[in-house]
Amino acid sequence: MGDGIDHYTVNLPLRGAQTLTQDLARHKSDPAHGILLSPGQQLQVDIDRDYRSIFVTIKRQIMELALSRLIGRQAKRRWSSRSACRWRRRRPHPGGARPSIT
Repeated sequence: MGDGIDHYTVNLPLRGAQTLTQDLARHKSDPAHGILLSPGQQLQVDIDRDYRSIFVTIKRQIMELALSRLIGRQAKRRWSSRSACRWRRRRPHPGGARPSIT
């Protein structure tokens, strides 16, 4: 993933693991830890051979429009393109696994 990526990516691993390296930060994504990436992030990705995941992309413009409607004004991007949000699954929930942000 490099320059020119203009969408958000949600990656929820089902099997195996991947390691994302950005500058000096390393983020591991496995069945217990999903990951959310912002547009424009430059990463090195190392993926296990048996890796399988649910991979969802959301166009930046659609996300910003939805956020603007929710907050009642134009959304301004203030976070760093260096940030990655890691999701951790806690103990099983009766209605299915619910991810939490760490």
